[in-house]
Amino acid sequence: MSTSVKWLGFGIASALTRTAAHFYPSSGNVTAPYPVSCRLTIFAEGQAPTGLTVDGLRLSQPEGVWVDEAFPVLKSSSAALFGMEVCISCQQQRVDLENSSCVLEFASLVSSVRFWPVCTEGGPEIVGRSRVAPLIKDPFHLTSVIVINPTDQPQQPKLLLNGKPAGNSEVGAFALKEFELDSLAASQPDGQLAPQEVGFGLFRGGSLEFAGDRTPCAIYLVYRDVLTKRPVSVVSI
Repeated sequence: MSTSVKWLGFGIASALTRTAAHFYPSSGNVTAPYPVSCRLTIFAEGQAPTGLTVDGLRLSQPEGVWVDEAFPVLKSSSAALFGMEVCISCQQQRVDLENSSCVLEFASLVSSVRFWPVCTEGGPEIVGRSRVAPLIKDPFHLTSVIVINPTDQPQQPKLLLNGKPAGNSEVGAFALKEFELDSLAASQPDGQLAPQEVGFGLFRGGSLEFAGDRTPCAIYLVYRDVLTKRPVSVVSI
């Protein structure tokens, strides 16, 4: 039983793209609209973590917030990417929030991309969860890996590209870093993605795996449009 649930994700702050956090506090054993609070914390390399609490939430009622309205500093920040921790909690001890959910959204005038952030605390324990995600590289997308470190110590999760150790993935304290796919593969030229000629050009495929039991970091694969650089898909590992 958990009276709080925590997720770790990231957001984008730019003139063209805004980030929204949607959350749904839910309990399978209670339906009364008990008060629920949501703690949002943002951070980036060179910037100390900043947090605030969103009050007025109710159990079993969906809610959301524009992150740059909650943190106006993002509108003038030089960091295009920022890490974000979302924590939902309830003071009623008999309320189990394990089934609550959170969705992050990147919204622009021409597109919207939504994804489920990694649950780091209080969620259901998934036995045998796969920590492998498919990788693709084609003429239409830019592929990268984002590693988010919410701790006060540098972290370097062990990543495997096609089953072989990838390049340096170290991230500093309270920071996140985006690694281009080619930079991760540079240290293992024999482990490059397998090429295949298709009708629209050269297609490469492979896999990225997190090798290890636990890590405080969250790891995401991001696919961007090759022309606009806007994200079109986000996948957690």
